[in-house]
Amino acid sequence: MHAKNSVTWLRIAAVAAIGFHALGMLVALLGIRQGTSVFPTEQRMAFVATAAWGWKAAWGVWFIAALTFVWFLALVEKVWDASGVCARLSIIVGVAAASFDGFFDTVQIVVLPAVAARAPESNTFLMLAQLTSSGGIIFANGLYAAAVALMTAALSARLTALQRWSGWSVLAIGLLLSAVGFASDPHVAEVCAGPAIGAYMLWVAAMAWTPQPVKLES
Repeated sequence: MHAKNSVTWLRIAAVAAIGFHALGMLVALLGIRQGTSVFPTEQRMAFVATAAWGWKAAWGVWFIAALTFVWFLALVEKVWDASGVCARLSIIVGVAAASFDGFFDTVQIVVLPAVAARAPESNTFLMLAQLTSSGGIIFANGLYAAAVALMTAALSARLTALQRWSGWSVLAIGLLLSAVGFASDPHVAEVCAGPAIGAYMLWVAAMAWTPQPVKLES
């Protein structure tokens, strides 16, 4: 692939990743938040059951966002010509993160609305909701952060201060979000989610535009 075309595709993927993660934060507020543990169980179940299509569409956005993560990460490896153990591990960990996240999102989309519609089964709803929420926040999010950190480590000698700082920020804030996923107060995870996603979007922008990759495929 020609160098100029490679950078173009990297930036297209960056726009997609930033766009879907920004949209994801918006739909989380409008179409997901009322179905989370921030609200009482009966209110949550009623919302998920009656606003099922909005709930599904919102989680669908996050499903696509997971795919854009892998797409962008793979293009970073290709365009920046990343090599070594850290680069290979970054792709493996990134794919694993998106795979687990996609599974949890699928449960949210397919299973949870059906369970919520059967109002008496609140215990089943709570169990599934806790599994998918904790899995996404603690496990998948931690893997996403590790994937970014591994790619940052692989390219560290060739990165600008902004690129390195944003990459390590993704790791620090992402691991913080994973840690607070164990907290009993759901508001704590809510507060940390925005900065974690914001740090990731900054890293994406920095890797795509500030500056062009040092070594390109010819």
